[in-house]
Amino acid sequence: MNEIFRPKRRVAERIAASAAMVLGATLLISQGAGTAQAAETAGDHYDYNGDGFQDLYMVRKSDGHLLFSAGDGGETLPAPVSKGGGWGKMDIAMAGDLTEDGLPDLLARDGKTGNLYTYPGDGSGGFAARILVSGGWNTMVAFSSAGDFDGDGLLDLYAVRKADGLLYFYPGEGDGTFGARTVAVVDEDLGTGWAVFDSMTTVDHGNGPELLLHSITAGNYLHLESDGEGGFEPYPSYYTGSLYSDADPTRYRQVVAAGDRNEDGYQDFVAIGRQSGELLLLEGDAYSNARFKTRLATVGTVYRLPATTYEHAYDYDQDYASDLVAVRSATPADLTFYPGTGTGGFGSRRNLYFQIDGMTLVESAGDMNGDLIPDLLIRSDDGLLEMHPGHEVNFLNGQIVAIGSGWNSMSAIVGGQDLNGDGKVDIVAREKSTGYLWLYPGKGDGRVGTRVKIGTGWNAMREITAPGDLDHDGHADILAIRGSDNCMYFYGGRGNGTLKPGVKMSCNWVGYDSVAAVGDFNGDGHTDWVARRKSDGALFLYRGNGAGGYGSRAQVGTGWNSIKFIA
Repeated sequence: MNEIFRPKRRVAERIAASAAMVLGATLLISQGAGTAQAAETAGDHYDYNGDGFQDLYMVRKSDGHLLFSAGDGGETLPAPVSKGGGWGKMDIAMAGDLTEDGLPDLLARDGKTGNLYTYPGDGSGGFAARILVSGGWNTMVAFSSAGDFDGDGLLDLYAVRKADGLLYFYPGEGDGTFGARTVAVVDEDLGTGWAVFDSMTTVDHGNGPELLLHSITAGNYLHLESDGEGGFEPYPSYYTGSLYSDADPTRYRQVVAAGDRNEDGYQDFVAIGRQSGELLLLEGDAYSNARFKTRLATVGTVYRLPATTYEHAYDYDQDYASDLVAVRSATPADLTFYPGTGTGGFGSRRNLYFQIDGMTLVESAGDMNGDLIPDLLIRSDDGLLEMHPGHEVNFLNGQIVAIGSGWNSMSAIVGGQDLNGDGKVDIVAREKSTGYLWLYPGKGDGRVGTRVKIGTGWNAMREITAPGDLDHDGHADILAIRGSDNCMYFYGGRGNGTLKPGVKMSCNWVGYDSVAAVGDFNGDGHTDWVARRKSDGALFLYRGNGAGGYGSRAQVGTGWNSIKFIA
């Protein structure tokens, strides 16, 4: 049993209380940092090919290939080389030498099975046979390695568990595995609630490892210094979303520590710009700050960096649980919010006081404008389609984007996913007159580009939804119910905007008149969806099994036949 021996407030409360005090400063540093000196030797753990320079691994979204970019000591991104396919289902982390053979290794979580593996480096940028660490890692929001946090000379692992919101410490064994976990204690004010952090990376300056965690809720970063005993020093630091100055508007979708890439003695970072989508080099300094240095690539969103990142496509209130938004048929037609519990149920619904009378469609849009918060697609009765940005479950604030007119010609419109592998959320729509299925590629700012035809004969389908990556191959998929046989079909995404041929999943879908995507609604790491039975309004959760199908269903609501739209 894991125990915490002193009462604590939740991390979320601490962040909310502290952010206002510390984020106004131009440069945020921890207590005593003014006298800090540069580390004599940076803790570089990422020389995978033995040439003395720091290297970088990434996963290419379009085809799931693992890419290796050999560092050259400069501020560029040398041309990546593929190390093989099949990595689309993997969340990776550059981990340093976990096997004590003098060669850095890679950690990878299989999204389909939940297994965590160590891939021992072979000294040339490749890997020897992988080592199973353990199973059940789909329940972890984020994990990171590459630092010796308990002072025994072996690299350790930290992870945040979604279900209980605890930060766990896994001591390294030196053979690619880890010992029994314990609950990490930071200080008397930080306890549970660590699931507010959607990503983490290990920073090692040579004078001790540190954890850098990002919170989308507060919009900032938390910096924890190791105490050398598996815990952390008191008084953690809070950094702005730019990692340097609150006057800097730059924000990031992913940030990962990448060793001393430019050979200046300090640890650097590689990041993906939140709005620009570019791959960026952030230059580190003696105080763990990081400022923008140079662009490494203009298309960073086509990659996943070696750091886990939580999926926020359906988390409207940013509490790390997927939610639903619906329009009740009662007058006036207001938007209603149904918060998810994260374990397969709903909390208390609440009216958002957003009247959408005259609207002919409300659909989840995912993060269309690149602010990491899910948005809504709303079509008016004159055919105008708009993106309404999400902001603290308020779709009236922010910049509404008019996507275009003439959308009454579409009999189905679904959003929320990146189907063409460019890192931007797209729209899929069925044309009423032709039955063509069109892909409208997102531009990352709420707008869409020139449409591409990706299917014909889709008038045969009466329900279409884009739930996400159901089979954990790294590509978003489509579900549809055929009207003639009332069977549900799975259309696997290829990552280039096209779909594989449909595969019949199950039948007897007669009487179900609405299917909606909800992401990982029950917290098991697999994508789920909900469906409404028309006769009695029962709402069912279909738990994804990670292989493109579902394991079982559970009733999660009644009276949903009074709902006009489910998003």
